[in-house]
Amino acid sequence: MLLDRYLFQRIARPFVAVLVCVVAVLLLENLGRLLELLKFARDPIILLARFSLYLLPEYLGIGILLALFLSVALAIRSLTTSGEWQVFAATGVSPARLVLIPLILGMACAAAELGIHFHYRPAGEYALDKLVSDIREGLYGLDGEPRSMLRLDQDTMITADRFDRSTGRLDNVFMIRRGGAVFNARRAIASRDATGGIKLVFEDGQGIMPLDGGGFRGMRFGQLATDLRRDDDAKGGVEMALDRLPYDQLMHRVRLERARGTDKRSALASFASRCAYGAIALIIPFMALALGALPPRGRTPYGIGAGILAIVAYIRASAYVEGAAVAFPVIGFALLIGVCALGAFLIWNAEQRLGPGFVETWLARNLADPIMTRLGRAWARFRQ
Repeated sequence: MLLDRYLFQRIARPFVAVLVCVVAVLLLENLGRLLELLKFARDPIILLARFSLYLLPEYLGIGILLALFLSVALAIRSLTTSGEWQVFAATGVSPARLVLIPLILGMACAAAELGIHFHYRPAGEYALDKLVSDIREGLYGLDGEPRSMLRLDQDTMITADRFDRSTGRLDNVFMIRRGGAVFNARRAIASRDATGGIKLVFEDGQGIMPLDGGGFRGMRFGQLATDLRRDDDAKGGVEMALDRLPYDQLMHRVRLERARGTDKRSALASFASRCAYGAIALIIPFMALALGALPPRGRTPYGIGAGILAIVAYIRASAYVEGAAVAFPVIGFALLIGVCALGAFLIWNAEQRLGPGFVETWLARNLADPIMTRLGRAWARFRQ
């Protein structure tokens, strides 16, 4: 129990620190794109906070995996450099005993990954899509880039030489509606009603209206009012993207695919892809124990780098398998998870049999050193 508490303390602190850093970096990566989208919106700081909240589940799903690997690997690296890891082995503590705490943490992370990918991430993705749609339809202000097209609803687009958020005034307005109706006016006033609908009052303009029997009818007006109603109940229905579906709706799609006997099992592939995040969380502790240990007097970072690359590659491979193996998604993901589990177990077993730092030494001798030697020779020839 004392050993478990000690290992947990050495792992828990870096886990929290790494998780916060990874999520912060991922949020900052999209900051510029979000600010560009919110440049002409009302209350941009509040909207930016909502964007960050909706993106948080997706970034937590990635951050938990990286934090799990780095926290365990860095803790093991610290223990090996201080000699404590070797002391544990010399006193008869078995490798299975030492992997207990990292594996329990991995199980907790696996449960968190399943909760995120089956509930919180789909909810965040849907809320994010709806927020972006609201901004583009003018719910948070109709102002925008001069002479840029702004979509007000599914049928209407508008542009103007000037947008004034404070007064709702638009100068030199041009509006196109589906079906062929076109309006041009010297100015317009935009406002919203209690239901969120947009009301536009055009002044001093002209328009072209399609006729039922064919052709068009021109018109001039001193003032013309039009109401655009929002359809907040349109949630995509059956055509809604699979990654936006929570667990119950996704399983309903899986059952429909099974009943129809379709060759493409896209919903089942999405289900397996989400489960794959939980599976890798159970594999990472073994990989971290093997890649985190250092040989005597070793200080190289190759194991840490290889582990991060392996996790990123796994996430990319999972996305690829989800799209490429829709005919046999269970087989595809079983192969992916099986190969990763076998590889992690083999390097962990080799580390236990051949001593701490074996994998790090192998990476340095067979991969890093040859690559650095070739780069050095290439640089020398380039300088000549």
